[in-house]
Amino acid sequence: MGTIVGRTAFGVWGESAFGKRLLTPGAIDEGALEVYRHGSCAVLALVLHDLTGWTPGLFRPTIPVQRRYSYPDGAHRVIDAWWVHAAVLMPDFRVLDIAGPQSIDAVCDYWDDFEPNGPFSFQPVTDRQAFLNEIGTGWDSLDADRTLAESYALTLLAELEIRDGF
Repeated sequence: MGTIVGRTAFGVWGESAFGKRLLTPGAIDEGALEVYRHGSCAVLALVLHDLTGWTPGLFRPTIPVQRRYSYPDGAHRVIDAWWVHAAVLMPDFRVLDIAGPQSIDAVCDYWDDFEPNGPFSFQPVTDRQAFLNEIGTGWDSLDADRTLAESYALTLLAELEIRDGF
């Protein structure tokens, strides 16, 4: 699970499944792509849902993926994860995540290349609370990372408005 791990004069330290990355709020660069694809995607999906009302959803493998999570109490746990990525479903049936609007198939292909447990599918979740229930335990502090995620969500939505007229 990704999280804010510190602040500097140059940006915010975010954490992905691969380690810490220095992030510049709102700048969708390599660090943001890593943190919000491989750590904090659920926070971003929740913020995008709250801002747009678009349906959140989860990309799920056909068999569980083993994940190692670090929790605020310092504990580390390896669990079977029944989802690998979160995004929102746009009105035109594309999904929106940190990489911008994409077809569902394109995101499934990304995860098929990255994880051995595919194929993957996208499953919309009915509402905010159902989404929180689906992503499971360990995500109790989603709101702690909300301000940073909002900076990326607003960048994504501004680009959509300019490019696609949303």
